[in-house]
Amino acid sequence: MTNKILITLALPFLFSIGICSPAWAQFQVGLDARLQEQQLSIDTTKAAWWFRDNLAIRGDYSWNSQDLGLSAVYKINRSANSFYIGLAENDLEGKIAPKLSFTKKAALIAGMEWELPRIKPGLSLAIEAGVNPNEFTGKPGSSAMSSRLGISLNYRFRSPLADIDEKTFDQSALNLLAKLITLEANNEPLKGQVAVGAVVLNRIRSNKFPDSVKDVIYEPGQFSTVSMLSKAIPNQSAVLAAKKALQGSDPSHGALYFYNPAISSAKNSLYIKKSCFKVTARIGNHVFYK
Repeated sequence: MTNKILITLALPFLFSIGICSPAWAQFQVGLDARLQEQQLSIDTTKAAWWFRDNLAIRGDYSWNSQDLGLSAVYKINRSANSFYIGLAENDLEGKIAPKLSFTKKAALIAGMEWELPRIKPGLSLAIEAGVNPNEFTGKPGSSAMSSRLGISLNYRFRSPLADIDEKTFDQSALNLLAKLITLEANNEPLKGQVAVGAVVLNRIRSNKFPDSVKDVIYEPGQFSTVSMLSKAIPNQSAVLAAKKALQGSDPSHGALYFYNPAISSAKNSLYIKKSCFKVTARIGNHVFYK
């Protein structure tokens, strides 16, 4: 059993290497419990390697059936409450080497994951269902892991490689970030401008948002000044702020959002106040939160 658990942990990592994992990829582990005979019992150890912000390779080991499985998971939306689907092969024979033979114990999986940052950043709760198509065709091959309904507690580790390095960005990314800072925080102190830039970089680190400066800034509905970016000319202060943010300075203390209460609509201000956001900093006219 110990060897299979170790293989479960190593499987997603080894497969993701062949897909060229980016530096910010993250590793997630979890324990899965399923309802059987009106009792909820811990049944499965899971390990996932998120090599894209919405794509993962996951290894699963069922203690009861001693099945070792591999899954491909796709997260449909990037938010604190996310829905995902996937395809799983629930019985890898041949002990991975020298041959990897797949059986008919495949399953279609779907689940919902809720992040629990108030308890512990990186912690999440998920409910997942797996259905073996063989059960509907009368073919053999179902197993305890293939058709199931379970609930799991997961923890996602932030990769040590996830730190933003200024050298990983080209001049166009730096220029775009400086343009956004100019438009969003032109009259703010330097600290406030750095904080705005840090919000963009914090989003890159987060699995809730895209993984590049350009994609974060141009994601629909995020920044009201996007339409003016093409004509914006970054000022010297904004360029300096962008560089500081890229070098790791974060006066926002991990914020993913910011707004100006003085010019924000009453509807937007009310939404922010009623939501479960945590205010991380107040700099100049901006309130930063996550």
